[in-house]
Amino acid sequence: MKGINGFYPLWIGIAVSIFGSELTEFAFGLWLLEKQMSVTAYTNMYLVLVLPAFLLMPLVGYVIDHYDKRKVLLLTEGIAGLALAIVLIFNHFGYLNNIVVYLYIALTSVLTALQIDCYSTLVFRLVPAASLNRANSLGSLSDSLPQMLAPIIGAFLFSHYGLGIVLTIDLLTFMISAFAAGLLFRVSAVQFLPHDDGTLSKLNWKAIFPDIGCARLVKASSKMTYMIAYTFFKAILVGGALITIVPYFTTYFSVADAGYMMSIGGVSMVIVSLISAWRPSILRRTPLLVLEFLFAAGFVVLTQIKNIYVAGACIAISFITMRISIIKMQTLWQTTVPKIYHGRVFALRNLVKTFSSFIIYLITGIVLDLLLAQEEGWAIWGQGNPMDLYFIGITLLILPPLLISTRRLLVAIGGE
Repeated sequence: MKGINGFYPLWIGIAVSIFGSELTEFAFGLWLLEKQMSVTAYTNMYLVLVLPAFLLMPLVGYVIDHYDKRKVLLLTEGIAGLALAIVLIFNHFGYLNNIVVYLYIALTSVLTALQIDCYSTLVFRLVPAASLNRANSLGSLSDSLPQMLAPIIGAFLFSHYGLGIVLTIDLLTFMISAFAAGLLFRVSAVQFLPHDDGTLSKLNWKAIFPDIGCARLVKASSKMTYMIAYTFFKAILVGGALITIVPYFTTYFSVADAGYMMSIGGVSMVIVSLISAWRPSILRRTPLLVLEFLFAAGFVVLTQIKNIYVAGACIAISFITMRISIIKMQTLWQTTVPKIYHGRVFALRNLVKTFSSFIIYLITGIVLDLLLAQEEGWAIWGQGNPMDLYFIGITLLILPPLLISTRRLLVAIGGE
């Protein structure tokens, strides 16, 4: 990708930031499971993770569309680093509790939403359209590599050295990513629009909640309408499956197995990100409908055949198909939405995604605690357990409308 050197500090910075956040998130999950001995306490962390971002998403989109995205990135890294330093102090002196963890998670959820949408918008400003698939594949790598490394590293560090060392490493990653964000100010290739450098004093609050122009734009486009529907159902299916992996394996196997399974998923996503960055044309030849079916099928088979190797293969298949669909959809969003509306439409997309995630996280904690009170589950081969029923139920409920939405989206975009 010639002529876009400014993309690389942006890419490295977001990769390091995601790694630190994934590391801390995984360690906090283990800490909550260990201290509270409750799946609900664990799933509550994810409720807190999505709720603030959901409520403030319109503001996030407005800020991204009207302010210098480089300054937003640098400011969010600084605030997140300061908040983490405070949590680290609480942990050192023995004052860390659920409330402190949830407050920190709530703050970082909003900051992360700003960072991710800033990244998506800046990529489109830095990268020629012909190179977007490759850039998004590298962006996928920056997301999947931390998901490969964070669980196994987090499980090892948490088990052997405690939560404090994990938080310290995360603090160092904030410093590195803030430095990378600062390097963007030396890049002249960023394409800015006239409204990109607004001031807080000129903030038009009436235009934020809601942005009628953005909503009308999406409603008028059949492509974007079906993309929103796809996002809604996909977020429910993905959220419901992924949030259950760690409780599933820690309950019926071990903490180490949970880390291994998440790392297998991460390795799979790294491999597919590297392949798609090397050969972007492979994405165009992969049917989206098949990807969605294989993702759901992997989790159902995992529950029905009780073998750790089969489970690893199923996790790999599900994560590979999930990552390919993410890359394909990211490129579609960037090229379909007018540049002037990127921040607000991306925020609307994330609003739908976080709403879906919030609903499924809320239901999951309650349902899993009820299922775990039972003694038996259902499996074709091997000892069944109650959590098997959850995977089967969510697949039967959500996969059909997801496939219908995907099919209609493919028709709207001409079968791409």
